[in-house]
Amino acid sequence: MDDKEALPYLNAVVREVQRWAPIAPTGVSHRVTEYDVYEGYFIPKGTTVIANFC
Repeated sequence: MDDKEALPYLNAVVREVQRWAPIAPTGVSHRVTEYDVYEGYFIPKGTTVIANFC
């Protein structure tokens, strides 16, 4: 894995395969239980959020 940076095409293919057929469910939603600020964005309590891993 030391030469991962030297293989951009292979990395892109792996990411595309994972996008089309993820090995784990990634669309599981969560509800925010308290007010939060993330990278300057205010997230109100009770907001439904879905993680994006890409």
